[in-house]
Amino acid sequence: MSSPRQFQSHLPTADGRFTLLTLGTARLAEADQATGAPGADRLPPGKGLALVVYLHCSPGRTATREHLTDRFWNDCSPEAARQTLRQTIYRIRAALGAEAITSDGESVTLNLDLTCDRDLFLAAIHGGRASEAVGLYGGQFFPAYAAPGAAGFEQWADLE
Repeated sequence: MSSPRQFQSHLPTADGRFTLLTLGTARLAEADQATGAPGADRLPPGKGLALVVYLHCSPGRTATREHLTDRFWNDCSPEAARQTLRQTIYRIRAALGAEAITSDGESVTLNLDLTCDRDLFLAAIHGGRASEAVGLYGGQFFPAYAAPGAAGFEQWADLE
């Protein structure tokens, strides 16, 4: 049987600039426009990558700042959590571009053009394409993630 990386290196693309891998691994890579295969990682593992995954899976790719601080920094004071969220957003923008994440002060929105293995897997499942879904499944969703204060995210990822 092929390893999760072998499955995910052959993802069909939807012309996304980035490839978000969440099944059996956790990576955000620049998509190779010629082959669609993921290239170099654009974000290191950690809360920044987890935040991108969470926003990508959220309705409208949007969540309130309060909700995000509760999910990712519930071990901090509200002021410290907001500051850490601002720093995380800054690092994401530095790595992916200024418009990757936008905010109106209250809400945070992900604006990345990406292809995600989870989305392709769910589309195959809902479309009754079992063999395609099996080929896309690389393992557990966002595996082996743990970070201080992120119990809310960890619980969500386990349910996902």
